[in-house]
Amino acid sequence: PPPPPPLRAHGGWITSCAFTPDGKFGFTCGHDGRVVVWDSTSLAKVAEFLHRSSVRDVQPSEDGSLVCSCDTGGGVHVWEVTSAKERFAAQHCQGGKYPAASGCAVLPARDLVLSAGDDHHVALWRLSTGKLLHSFAGGVTLYAHPSGMFASISKRGVQVWKLQDEAGIETELPSEIGRWEGGDGHVVVISPDGSLIATTRTDCTARVW
Repeated sequence: PPPPPPLRAHGGWITSCAFTPDGKFGFTCGHDGRVVVWDSTSLAKVAEFLHRSSVRDVQPSEDGSLVCSCDTGGGVHVWEVTSAKERFAAQHCQGGKYPAASGCAVLPARDLVLSAGDDHHVALWRLSTGKLLHSFAGGVTLYAHPSGMFASISKRGVQVWKLQDEAGIETELPSEIGRWEGGDGHVVVISPDGSLIATTRTDCTARVW
């Protein structure tokens, strides 16, 4: 059969896309400041969330009930997928500034939201209260695993971190693992079983660790 027609809902570049783990919903975001939720079966638009600036990343929670998105103005938001209710809003910040946020994740089982930005810092927030728990040098974007492990990537390499109780953080791998020369880090993902990490860089290379 012929392929289905492309879905058109954005007035500009699409910057990121994702699916819920069960494949029920798909998400797209773009330069027009919108996050669009799609029904993966009917291809119908289910909901739409608005940012004040270009959206860089969109990531659903492991259970598919929430979706996190972030933008070039530093905004980090969490929405309920089915009701379109906003559950969390904050500004990715470091040292009193509000740099662009380029990566985000939500872990509802741990009551946490994570963001990374152009300041090469990672921020951890309490989902239920919006309180900033930690901010530390870590990378420009990130990927969180339901186990509590997350990976961050920068121009220097990839680091893997492990969340502890009360949002304590420890480095899971030695800092020299995952380092490189030349080419900024672009995308990082962790396999479902947590055993592999894949990265891409602006020098057009991809690696599996």
